[in-house]
Amino acid sequence: MKSKQYAVIGFLAPILFWFTYFIMANQRPEYSFLTKGVSELGSLDAPNKWVWNFFGYILTGLLISVFSFGLYKNIAIKKSSKLPFYGLLLSGVFMTISGIFPGDFDNPQSTTMLLHTVGSFGSYTFFLIG
Repeated sequence: MKSKQYAVIGFLAPILFWFTYFIMANQRPEYSFLTKGVSELGSLDAPNKWVWNFFGYILTGLLISVFSFGLYKNIAIKKSSKLPFYGLLLSGVFMTISGIFPGDFDNPQSTTMLLHTVGSFGSYTFFLIG
């Protein structure tokens, strides 16, 4: 791929996330971005959970990972300059993990919820590194 294509993918990731977030949040009258977590849009008991998890988490995470690979390939020169790209790549991977394992807010000790939490915190942590 060319660097321009990676740039377009980089722009698509947040647009896809926010567009999906806006649509899915407006379909649930009880959802409030002030009092509810984003993960609740894709929780086990949420209507259309797989729509949110696929477009809001999985596809967005994959786009972020592809974008970070493009940045890495086209910008990184020294070994030390590659660390932010690894952070962004892993942020996308962990975001994808969050979508594969929907949160089970009724049973916080479940394997699904633990894996979702690892994905969420991992995505956030690696984004800070990036």
